[in-house]
Amino acid sequence: MTGAAALAALNDGGAVPQLVLLDAALPDADGLEVLRQLRSRHSKQDLPVIMLTGRNNENVIGAALDAGASDYCLKPLRRGEVEARINMHLRGASDNNTGSGDAEDAGTDDSAAAGSTADGEGGKEGSGAAVAHLLRRRPRKQ
Repeated sequence: MTGAAALAALNDGGAVPQLVLLDAALPDADGLEVLRQLRSRHSKQDLPVIMLTGRNNENVIGAALDAGASDYCLKPLRRGEVEARINMHLRGASDNNTGSGDAEDAGTDDSAAAGSTADGEGGKEGSGAAVAHLLRRRPRKQ
């Protein structure tokens, strides 16, 4: 998904995703600019954003965090690390929205959510593919 498509999906009036994985190097936009636009509409508490970057440079990572990234992962991506970070932020979103630390109570399926977005290449670790995947909010259990 491109940066423009991700922003359009968030602006369509539909469900807000629980989490965004955003590549710093998108084919059509600067990932930091996409992040700034996301943050102009959604707080860190409402929409965690994990930046993906191949640049292990503290200035790049610092710029992402300053622009409002909730977290970051370095490429090549390691599936276990990405899944753990996704789950951590989904549990945090669950805490903010339901008062419970159990993501399952919020109606999320952590393994499906993490497995479908870890790298944008159907589970192939370490790909350099640009990622701006949205995890769609699932209905909450009553």
